[in-house]
Amino acid sequence: IAPYRSLSQAHATDPVIRAAGSAGGVVTALLLSALEQGLIDAALVVENDASDPTRPRLTVARTPEAICAAAQSKYCLAPVNSFLDQIPEGNDRLGIVALPCQAHGFQLARSLNLDIARRTTFVIGIFCGFNVKHEGTTYLLRKLGIRSEEVATLEHRGGPWHGGFRVVTRDGREGFIAKHQYTYVLLMYAPEGCWYCPDLAAEFADVSVGDYWVGDARGCSMVIGRTVA
Repeated sequence: IAPYRSLSQAHATDPVIRAAGSAGGVVTALLLSALEQGLIDAALVVENDASDPTRPRLTVARTPEAICAAAQSKYCLAPVNSFLDQIPEGNDRLGIVALPCQAHGFQLARSLNLDIARRTTFVIGIFCGFNVKHEGTTYLLRKLGIRSEEVATLEHRGGPWHGGFRVVTRDGREGFIAKHQYTYVLLMYAPEGCWYCPDLAAEFADVSVGDYWVGDARGCSMVIGRTVA
């Protein structure tokens, strides 16, 4: 594990990108900058499935619009094995956003010199205390009196920082539960592996990003840099 080389508090300078993120929009801003500078050709990110907004899915974002559409944390498991179907063949240079456990897998890929590792420019790791089974999302929907098939949009960190579980139905109804009012519920739906995971800050990522909860740093991220280009 590489020691961190830099530690800072940051947020996106674009107010729209900053507001759209969970805590500062740093991940979106980094990916957009890398794409603009030609450091990557695509980013592997998580977005809500258009056919079922209550479920996240991995996708390859090749445009600024696609990267922005994947902003914000998704407190719901996205199957890691779907990486195999999503990663395009060819020589595309990839930027990857990953949870700590997924960053472990990419570190193994690097050690084995697999194709995906050779094509990965960097891995941005997201701080993670635990993830959540889909049942956690459906539980919160029941608390709001909303059926899954009624959901048009769903956000786990929607609204002004620090946000909350925000849902808009297909007929325009809205539901909201503040983050600190529902986080304890999600613990009941955490996968067993999360109980034993020792990695909060994505130690195997090149850059790690997470909420900055210190003092008055509202809407900011903690950014840890571990590798040098």
